[in-house]
Amino acid sequence: MEQNKLALTIQHRILNMHFEYEDFRKRPEPENIGKWPLWIVPVRFVGAYLFKLVLLLIFLPVFFFGYLPTLEVFFLYFLIYDMLEYNNVKRRIEDGQ
Repeated sequence: MEQNKLALTIQHRILNMHFEYEDFRKRPEPENIGKWPLWIVPVRFVGAYLFKLVLLLIFLPVFFFGYLPTLEVFFLYFLIYDMLEYNNVKRRIEDGQ
């Protein structure tokens, strides 16, 4: 009985450890992706970028409306998508992902 109590106490201490909240190691320099109109998608984000691009610009309009938008609307959607994705990738790089 006494040994079970000791084991539970040790397990409780291990599960409730207070880790250091801040990492004081020097972070590597964030990569430069350029400014918005001429930015470069980093290699690790290319797959997600293309998947979301095809999904949002081709599959969703066909699924919901039954046809592809005109070239002007497609280009406008692409600009909006690219601007939002640029901000998302830039934020993820600054957060250290």
